[in-house]
Formats: sequence, C-alpha cells, structure tokens
Amino acid sequence: RQELDAAVDFDVTWDQNLSKLTIAKADAEVLDLPLNATGDITVGDAGPTGNVRVAVPEQPVVGFRAFLPPELASKLDGDEDSGTVAGTFDVGLTGDPANAWVTRGQLDARNVDLALAQSFMPSEQPGRLGGRGDLAVTIAASAADPEAADWRGTATLRDVSFTGAGYVDELQDLDGTLSFNPDEFTVEQCRATFASATVDLTGSLKDPFPYFLPPEMQAGKEMKTPHLDFEMKSRHLDVDRLIPAASPTGPEPSLADMASSAPPGAGRRVAAEVEFPAITSSGTFRADTLLYMQVPVTDVTGKVTLADRILTVSEVKGSAYKGALEGEVAIDLNVMNLPEYSGTFAARD
Repeated sequence: RQELDAAVDFDVTWDQNLSKLTIAKADAEVLDLPLNATGDITVGDAGPTGNVRVAVPEQPVVGFRAFLPPELASKLDGDEDSGTVAGTFDVGLTGDPANAWVTRGQLDARNVDLALAQSFMPSEQPGRLGGRGDLAVTIAASAADPEAADWRGTATLRDVSFTGAGYVDELQDLDGTLSFNPDEFTVEQCRATFASATVDLTGSLKDPFPYFLPPEMQAGKEMKTPHLDFEMKSRHLDVDRLIPAASPTGPEPSLADMASSAPPGAGRRVAAEVEFPAITSSGTFRADTLLYMQVPVTDVTGKVTLADRILTVSEVKGSAYKGALEGEVAIDLNVMNLPEYSGTFAARD
C-alpha cells in the first residue's frame, strides 16, 4: 500500500443549519502534484450532494509518474521538457448510494514528446519513435461503473518520425490531426513523408484496444482485431522501398549497398522476431507514378485489403511503357523474411 503524501491549504465554511460545506478554496499538493478545488457539499441522510470542481494546473507530464501503477511508472522516462498536462474535473455528488458520484473533465496535453511512448512498445519492436503532439480529451465517468468511463478527443501530431522498424521504409516526417474515442480513431488529415514517397492519408482505425495497449494493460480484456479503412494519395509511390517485404525484387541497390559485401537482398531483411501487425484493413490508393518491382506505372489506382497478414492489392489500373496495365498481387507477410507472392498482371497497347 502506497502512502499518500499530501498537504492542504483551505478556506471553508460550515453552515450548521443547512449541513452545508462551502469550499472557497482548497489548494493541495498530492505526491508533489498541485490540485485546486472549489464547490459546495450538503450532507444528507442518504449521502452527500453537491458539486466540486478540481483543477490541475499545467504540470510536466513526468509529474504524473507517481500516480501510475509501478509497472507503468517505471516506463515513463522523460524530463521537464517532455510536455505538459493540465486538467479540470467537475464532480457531482448525487446522494445515491448506488451511484454516489458522477464526473466530467477535460485534460489538455501540450507539446508532448512522442518518444515517451517508446518504452511502452513491445520489446521486440525495433522501430524508434520521435516527434511532438498535442492532445485534448474529455472524460466522463460514474461510481456505478467506473470501468465504463467514456473518453474522446482530438490529437495534433507534428514532425513525427519512425525509423529502424525494418518492415516499412523510414518515416521521416508526419503531420496530422485525428479524433478518437474508445472504439475508433479517425484520421482527419495526414501527410507522411517517407524516404521513398510522400503520401496523403485519411481513414479510420476501429477497435484499436486492447491490441495497441502495452502488454501490462491487456490482461483480462477481450482481444479484438483492429480494422483500418483508408484512402491514400501520392504523386510518387515507390512500393519497393516503402514496404520492402511486399516487393519480390526489392529496391534498386544504393551505392552503399553495391560497395558492401552483403549478398543481394540482405539489406531489406528484418529481425526474425519482428511480425507484421495482425490487423485487418481495406482501402484505396491513387498515385501519379508508382514503382513496383522496379517497373514505373503512371496514373495508377487500386484497392488494398489485409487479413491474416496477407496483403492483397487488386483492381490495379494504370499505364506502363505507353500501354495499359491491369492486375492484382497477393503477398503473404506471415514470415517477414520469407514473404510469398502470387499475382497476375496484363499489359495491352
């Protein structure tokens, strides 16, 4: 059991006739975190009733470490420059023993360093995350069923990078906005720049939890398969480099590759323990120019589905070598180092 280290400076008035406590001011510090409260509480036979507003002044994100379970607190590794959080919660005391309180609040996180999430990712995940973000979340909960708390909000991402993952090209820069609730994340706008392409994305991810929670937070929860719907547009899309395992030929070797003694294709192998995410997906893509198996295709469109780690690209239409090209391809990514390919393409004048 953790000791609660707290100090309070308060200004309150008790009305004996009304059995009412008026909180003009209550400034507290709990585990080094400052809190401010105001409100009115009336004591009745069934229980207290009234309203209390609790505010958390803007504080460094790492200041909330003490309130996390030990297994998560040890992973929140940052400093005073890792971002800030502020919040306000309105708590209603109902006098109903079956539902003694209800609350609704707002949390705002500013300029949060996304690298804080690195230690919460699976240990076998080799990718490195960077960038900054802002978050605005509303939370509603009640004593009757605190586990059913509703939360929703918006996020703005800036200068996001994801490097060294192995199964996708280096994400150099991503800026976007999204909205979210417990059941769905919706990408309102997103531009992602990889070493091989710049793409514009919109879409939604359904049932993100508990799949994308840290392992410590998945216990006892019913696992669901996330599903991604998306629309992607790009002026130049180099699939050979964007998803190396999806291309039988891989990208053309760089000067560094040709100067090394590594065998052909070795540069695009990934660690044996890395798995492609076990999600499902469906979407469409459009590119002015697309490079696949080192063949340039222009004005190309197509559909994408993902299930059981099998990526299927169908209804592909475009132009190549002054002719029309149509076809489809399926890539089994269950073993990232040994992907299996099947497909047909037809060209005509």
